[in-house]
Amino acid sequence: RQGCFEKTVEGIKFLKKYNLNIQIIMSICKYNSEYLEDTINIAEQLEQIVSKLTVYRLFQGAGP
Repeated sequence: RQGCFEKTVEGIKFLKKYNLNIQIIMSICKYNSEYLEDTINIAEQLEQIVSKLTVYRLFQGAGP
């Protein structure tokens, strides 16, 4: 959805005002893998840690 990223960053900034612990968790797939470096950079700017990265491989078709 359009604007979700910006709303997420706003939410993190809001929670930081109250000194709450925040984790950034990213599931990586072929549709968002190009944004991995950007996500890590924004986490550093927000002084947060990317605590978990999950990589998904999408298969085409069925079979072993």
